[in-house]
Amino acid sequence: MLKRFIKFSASSLSSAVIDLFLFAVFCRLLDGRVPAYIAVSTAAARIMSACFNYTVNHKLVFESSEKVTSAGPRYGILAIVKTGLSAALVSGGKILLPSAQEVLLKMFVDTALFAASFFIQNTVVFKTE
Repeated sequence: MLKRFIKFSASSLSSAVIDLFLFAVFCRLLDGRVPAYIAVSTAAARIMSACFNYTVNHKLVFESSEKVTSAGPRYGILAIVKTGLSAALVSGGKILLPSAQEVLLKMFVDTALFAASFFIQNTVVFKTE
C-alpha cells in the first residue's frame, strides 16, 4: 500500500504540474472574455491532465488489468466530481479573496482533494485488494 501511495503521489504531482500550467494558460486567455473563466479553465485543463493521469494510474500506479471500458467510466465520474469541486472552491476563494491568484487557490484546493482521490481510486476505480 505504501509503495502504491508513493507512485500515486508521483503520478499526481506530474499531473498537477500539467493541470496547473494549462489552468494558468487558460485563465490568462479567458479572464475578462468569459464570465466563468475559472470554471472553464478548470474543466479544459482537467480534461487534458486527466487523460495523462488515468493512463499512468491505470498502468503504473494500480497496475490494473481492468479494461478501460470498466475502470474508465468510474475514473471519469471521479474526475467530473473533482473538477466541479475544484472549480467551485477556487471560484468561491476568488470571490472571498479577490486579490488572490487563481493558480495558488487551485493548488490549495486540489491538494485538499488529493487524499480522497487516492482512497477512491484505490478502492472503487481500480478495485485493488
